[in-house]
Amino acid sequence: MAAALREASHNATEPRRRALRTVIEKRFSVPEVGHRTRLRTISRELNCPYNRVKAADDCLTTLIRTNLIHDAELQELRSAAKREPLGLDAVLDNGTATGIARRLNERLSDAIEKLPDRHIGKAVAEMLKTGQESAIDWIKSIVPNLSPEQKAELLSSCGSVVEAQQQP
Repeated sequence: MAAALREASHNATEPRRRALRTVIEKRFSVPEVGHRTRLRTISRELNCPYNRVKAADDCLTTLIRTNLIHDAELQELRSAAKREPLGLDAVLDNGTATGIARRLNERLSDAIEKLPDRHIGKAVAEMLKTGQESAIDWIKSIVPNLSPEQKAELLSSCGSVVEAQQQP
């Protein structure tokens, strides 16, 4: 949600940023649709035009949909739900979760292998920087398959991430 707010807030005025933050807080962060604050109520609370609040809601909806369309994990979860009689209400068992994780790792490995050597280290360093826990396990699984040049690039990029994290 923070990424959507950053993207939507880029070059936005303060009233628009306030509308975006409030829509996230009172609508997008509330899981039950019936408990979400109505747009007109938010408009009154912020003392701003309804159109601004509606535009903030539309903007965030579009950003989130766009990002979710390309989310590989969500695609895998939806596929698993289609195979279950309870659909999205089914409990994800360990076998299904393990299969999803394996397929995602395979897709990630395939994507990384297609990158030019000079971009591999940057991609992996970015994964580490964003704190993706599975990144370390994934790195351990692919390092043996990397060429010496790729290993050197990876080591160089990881070193720059460690240095950046140690700086105040």
